Order: sequence, then C-alpha cells, then structure tokens
Amino acid sequence: MLEQQKQYLTTQFLELAGHVEDAMMNAFNAVLTNDSELAGKVAQGDNIIDSREVMFEEECLKVLALYQPVARDLRFIIALLKINNDMERIADLAGNMASRVIALEGEERLPIPFDFKSMSETVQNMLKNVMSSFTHYDPAFVTSIFEDESKIDSMHRTMYRNIKEEIMKNPGKINVYITYISYSRYIERMADHIVNIAEDIHYLIGGKIIRHSDVSRGVK
Repeated sequence: MLEQQKQYLTTQFLELAGHVEDAMMNAFNAVLTNDSELAGKVAQGDNIIDSREVMFEEECLKVLALYQPVARDLRFIIALLKINNDMERIADLAGNMASRVIALEGEERLPIPFDFKSMSETVQNMLKNVMSSFTHYDPAFVTSIFEDESKIDSMHRTMYRNIKEEIMKNPGKINVYITYISYSRYIERMADHIVNIAEDIHYLIGGKIIRHSDVSRGVK
C-alpha cells in the first residue's frame, strides 16, 4: 500500500513540476516578446499552482501519519516536501516576473542591456536536469547544476554594471531599468531554488545531506 501511495505522490509531483516549468517558460517568453496577455495567464495560473502545492503537502503529511515510513521511504517523503516548497517558490518568481511585464505595458520598449535570453535558457535547463534526475533516480543529471548556477550568478553581477550605464545615459527611463534588474534577480533566485532541489534529490537518492558543504558545488 505504501508503494502505491509513493507512486501516487510521484505522479502528482511530476504534474506540479510540469505546471511550474510551463509558468517559467511562459514568463520568460512574455518578457522576450513583451506579451502582456501571456504574462496575465502566468500571473493567474500562479494561484492554481499554489493550491496544488498545498494539496500535495497535505497528501505527503497524510502518508507520514498513516504509514509512518522509515529509512528510504521516509527520506522520499521528506525530500518531496522540501522540493515541493522550492517548486512553489519558483512559480511565485515566474508570477512576479509576469506581473512586472504587465506593469510595463505602455512604456517605451527598451533593449534589455544584459543577456536575458541566455540567463533564462540556462535556468530552464537547470530545472530540466533536476527533473530528469528525479525521474530516472540518477544523481548524474544534477552534476551540471552548480556550474550553471555560477554562470547565472556571473551574468547577474554583469547586469548591474550594464544597467547602471544605461540609467546614466537615460535617467528618464529608470523605472524600466529597475524592472529589468528585477528580471535578472528573479532568475538568480530561481537558480538558487533549483540548487536546493538538486541537493534534496542527491539526499533522496544517496542518503547524504550536502547542503552547506563543499560537495554541493561538486556533486560526485
């Protein structure tokens, strides 16, 4: 019976993760195309993801209460609870980004002075890799996560310098550039949450907690 519940939780989690991945992709596309309508759909969908996140947590807690799992089964439930929280936060950040797109409606379209497309593609790839690791129960898929996070951190730091230069040249558009700072910050925070997920998957598969350790920057 416990195995059936675990399979059910896995199915529910993968559905939730799919919604989060879609929200992230649509938020990025809304930024790149300045599509307020698409952004609106992302913002509205955030409430649905929030509800699914709460229901999933309740299901995990029911399994803990009814079956009192131990060892590997307990590790599975605990990992899912933690990953579920990070997934919900990623969806929130996608919703925040979409709301910013809507807030800029009617403003003059200015080029984003940093490589937003590269940052967004990198963080999407990070999420795909952690989900592949979970699906295949193989930690090998998370080995690139920490390098990708470093790339995003580097691009995020470069963003500040570029934005500062653009504001000095065009101070009348400071509100637009502040929004662009938010875009980069949201991606950087998404990457942080994906790293948390990668560390939890490593714990789920191998039973080792690597958070706050040097290993988390070089998973073997």
